[in-house]
Amino acid sequence: MRSFLFCLLLPFSVCAQHNYRVLFLGNSYTASNSLPNIISQMATASGDNLQTDENLPGGYTFEAHSTDVVTLQKISQGNWDYVVLQEQSQRPSFPESQVQSGVYPYARKLDSLIKDSNPCAQTVFFMTWGRKNGDAMNCQFFPPLCTYEGMDSLLALRYRIMADDNKALLSPVGALWNAIRKDKPGLNLYDADESHPSPSGSYAAACAFYTVLLGKNPDAVNYDYSLPDTTAAYIRNMAKQVVFDSLKKWNYFINYPKAGGFFVQNDRHLQFNDTSDNADDVLWIFNDSTSSSDRNPGHQFPETLSGKVRVMLIASKCMRSDTAYFDFEFDSVTTAISDVSTKSTTIFPNPVQAGQVVAFSQTIQWQLVDIQTKEVARGFGDQMPTQGLKPGIYFLRNEGQQSLQKIIITP
Repeated sequence: MRSFLFCLLLPFSVCAQHNYRVLFLGNSYTASNSLPNIISQMATASGDNLQTDENLPGGYTFEAHSTDVVTLQKISQGNWDYVVLQEQSQRPSFPESQVQSGVYPYARKLDSLIKDSNPCAQTVFFMTWGRKNGDAMNCQFFPPLCTYEGMDSLLALRYRIMADDNKALLSPVGALWNAIRKDKPGLNLYDADESHPSPSGSYAAACAFYTVLLGKNPDAVNYDYSLPDTTAAYIRNMAKQVVFDSLKKWNYFINYPKAGGFFVQNDRHLQFNDTSDNADDVLWIFNDSTSSSDRNPGHQFPETLSGKVRVMLIASKCMRSDTAYFDFEFDSVTTAISDVSTKSTTIFPNPVQAGQVVAFSQTIQWQLVDIQTKEVARGFGDQMPTQGLKPGIYFLRNEGQQSLQKIIITP
């Protein structure tokens, strides 16, 4: 499995060397020009280690892979960080009814098999590209396939659906090809058959995969494959613009935990409550040299501690982590009630019945004070539980702003 030390206070792109194991399941589109090897060489050039295995019979579909002995054996080996799924090049662009019956069910089946044998693995859907001049073979049966644009847009849509439905990553090779075709039409991404990739096309695919698998900027890689250095540099830069600059769009963070929580203060005793999403483990780190792995720990801070205090919450799952911070002081809150705002973070519902959860329109570092401006709770996230709070009038402060918003808690 992937092995590395968490770089908790640094951007993910500058962390230490990673080791990855990646299984590729597809057909000749992936096999052409040894795409997995190009990706591996790019990883090596950036100081990482990417080990690959594959099963890529020509023309294979998800349906065929779902019962293939070799595919099933490789999936069941386990210990994969990523398993890449590439469907037959035409099937996802067919009419919706055919995709519903012949593609989506087998994508779900393969994803389920992957997760059963590899609880921490991430499925990656390989978004392929439209044929250079459309699908001439099927144009007469389905007019959108008569052009590159029509076929490519359908492939992009269906792979997006599969990635979202299965909470999987999306390697947007087709989107990168589309951008290159528009920006530099003289750069040929296709083999002579106008379907399979040329060396430039495979290198573009490798750049997309390098970015979504490693989460790194391809523009910084010093590996040109067999291409002229100027061509390789151009493709890497396009991959940066299309893929790296929009990692969230391609579901890079979809399986990451999201740290969140709040606390209620009673003098020097604080009751912390974890509201993290998609986390198997949490670690609360207090700034008095102690910590707790309990979900909802209570903590008594020493009398010797004064002034500003910061507590860190690390939520983790499968070697992925997220961190939230909680800043507070033991002194009384001094913010003036007259600073009430009517136009910052949206709060719903408001009024709210005691015991219900208040939702915010954005993720914020928040502070709740009562009518005497005494702090009663503080947290980080896009929601605030009200358990334990007495009915009455309170004021919420988004710590990214200086204003307060009224919240009414009813019985």
